[in-house]
Amino acid sequence: GIHDGYDYEYWKDSGYGSMTLGSGGTFSCQWSNINNILFRKGRGIQE
Repeated sequence: GIHDGYDYEYWKDSGYGSMTLGSGGTFSCQWSNINNILFRKGRGIQE
């Protein structure tokens, strides 16, 4: 998705996870009983 001009991604396969999007490129996250999880937020490189 897109938030505040930045791309973000959240993915998990099992367990609990949450991602709270902040201003600019910031975010906070929590997780428990996770096998695999991904959080990221930022801008791509323009070619």
